Amino acid sequence: MATHAMAPHPQLVETHMVTSRTGTTSHLRFRKAVLTRDRKAGITHCPECGVTLNYDISRQPNSAEPDHIIAHRYGGTNDPSNGRTICRQCNQRLGDKRRPQGSTAPLKPSPGW
Repeated sequence: MATHAMAPHPQLVETHMVTSRTGTTSHLRFRKAVLTRDRKAGITHCPECGVTLNYDISRQPNSAEPDHIIAHRYGGTNDPSNGRTICRQCNQRLGDKRRPQGSTAPLKPSPGW
C-alpha cells in the first residue's frame, strides 16, 4: 500500500481579543453608580463648562457621563468615590486628564462634594 506524505498542519495562530475597558462589568457598575448618585443629588450642570446635563439621552454633547477624577491609566479605580458626572463633550475633551506642561489647575468635582 502506498503511503502519501501528509501535508503539515497549518500553524495555529494565537489571537487575542481586545475588549474595551468601558464594556467591563466593573466599569458598567461604576457608570451606573456615579450617574445614579449624581442625578439623585440634583447635579444638573456640568462642573467643567456649565451646560445642562441630559441623563436620559446618550451620545449627545450634553449627555451626562461618568468621569474618573483620577484617570484609570494613572491608577484610578472604578470606585464611585473616584467619579463625577460631566457632559460628554467635556469628557471627550479631557480624555485621560493630560494637562499642558506646567498646568496645576485641579479638576472640579461635582457640586456637593
